[in-house]
Amino acid sequence: MANFNVGGFTITQDPPNPTGINGFSDDTLPVSLGASTVEVVPLQTLDLSVPAPDASGTLRLASGNQPVFTAGPNTFIVQPGESLAFTFDLAASVPLVPLTFGIVVAVETTDTLEAKFRLTVNGHDQDAVEEKGSPYDGYHPVTWQIASNILKTGLNTFSVGNSNHSDNDIWINAASIQGATGQTIQGYYYWKSVFNCTANQGDTVTDSVAVTNGKSTSDSSTYSFAETIGLSVEGEAEVPLLASVSYTVNTSFTATQSYTHTVSITESETDTVTLGISNPATEMTVQFWQLCLRFESNGQYIEQLIGVGQVPGVIETRYPADATGDVVINASA
Repeated sequence: MANFNVGGFTITQDPPNPTGINGFSDDTLPVSLGASTVEVVPLQTLDLSVPAPDASGTLRLASGNQPVFTAGPNTFIVQPGESLAFTFDLAASVPLVPLTFGIVVAVETTDTLEAKFRLTVNGHDQDAVEEKGSPYDGYHPVTWQIASNILKTGLNTFSVGNSNHSDNDIWINAASIQGATGQTIQGYYYWKSVFNCTANQGDTVTDSVAVTNGKSTSDSSTYSFAETIGLSVEGEAEVPLLASVSYTVNTSFTATQSYTHTVSITESETDTVTLGISNPATEMTVQFWQLCLRFESNGQYIEQLIGVGQVPGVIETRYPADATGDVVINASA
């Protein structure tokens, strides 16, 4: 059964067979699914050295009265008192996380001439940048760290304003935006033992077993893990927070591993399942398992149990390996 796919992750190891009659095994050791760097909002860059910057991403030049592109230097020149505005669209599915906004800018400053410019995000002023006392040295990056609490779902406005008190124009030939990165998420899976039994030849042995589908970690662990990977948790209800955690895990692993991940971390639910053996040809031992996905970051973790009705659901291993008999896996109506 190994080498099947769960949410974009490949499961390569099956749970073990019993070692003998009543030779049951504990939960298996975790197997690595790889690591990723948290990337909720992948890097977008807008080339402003051309008169019509590519508008295929969600970072764009704002419409309306704007400084115009200037040929020759091939850049957007922002004079004192002017602003160059951008919009950035955050889909409803994207968690609000801290962002880094940057421009590539050139100014000419001396000991007496000063350039001063400031970023404003959704009406909130960020730290001003002052450059003075250094000769013109070409284009260089300037970045601001944007707190998540001033962002919003939908259209956000970023405006770079050249101060009225500035002595120089500023030339901007690129802009960029990226979600907070740096924290690592490590993925694992393991097999959790949910029930085991032994039946003599021709007998039937079954039991009703509570099988969990969804996260198996506590609510406090959920919030700690979410905060560790950069999500805002204050006042956040658990269901939307789990959706944000799922989005972050999937986006980060998709960016790192270059193929799509679609894991859903959900609230815990319990199904009552009848498990057992019926009419084995010889004495037979069966052990039942379910798959658990685990994601860790900086000492915090969250786990998702894959329950009944999902792939792979509850599966069994047996001893002897070639024993014949009816294995019972029946979810209650």
